[in-house]
Amino acid sequence: MALQESRRIVAKEGLEGLTARRVAGAMGYSVGTLYNLFGNLDGLIMALNARTVAELQLALAQTRAEAADADVAEVVERMAQLYQLHVRDNAGVWRAVFDHHLGKQREVSAEYRHSIAAALAELEQALAPLYGADHAACATAARTLWSALHGICSLALEDRLTVVGAPEDPQEMARLLVRNFLRGARRQAP
Repeated sequence: MALQESRRIVAKEGLEGLTARRVAGAMGYSVGTLYNLFGNLDGLIMALNARTVAELQLALAQTRAEAADADVAEVVERMAQLYQLHVRDNAGVWRAVFDHHLGKQREVSAEYRHSIAAALAELEQALAPLYGADHAACATAARTLWSALHGICSLALEDRLTVVGAPEDPQEMARLLVRNFLRGARRQAP
């Protein structure tokens, strides 16, 4: 219930609107009960972010499975399109994944680290045919491509693509990015 209410608030108002008191009140519980479950507001936000990324991971896994017979380029392009749509359709909660900053004394939860790793593993598996046994290169490639796609998605979310002189179609930009990235990866393939 706490994660459901947190998601509702963040989707509508962003992280700025999220307080332990609001979440607990909406559930009919005390703030102390919420803190017993999550430790503090950072713990609640990390749990929400882990769930957001896990939802993306499941969608990526489904997309990859549906395109199992397709070539690497088609699979990765479909995954990139899904990523863009997921970010666009879940803008508030997706921003929370990247807007939330822990203090230096705090550590990211194991659940959150696992959800990120699982989502990246989907992209790694899609790219694996290009990298063979070089798992480290494949992992680096997946993280590089994800970061570049995230840049396009972030600029599109903030309506900033035209500021950098880019076309207004982020999906076309993502296709171009994926095609050029994969062209380079194929040239370097073992």
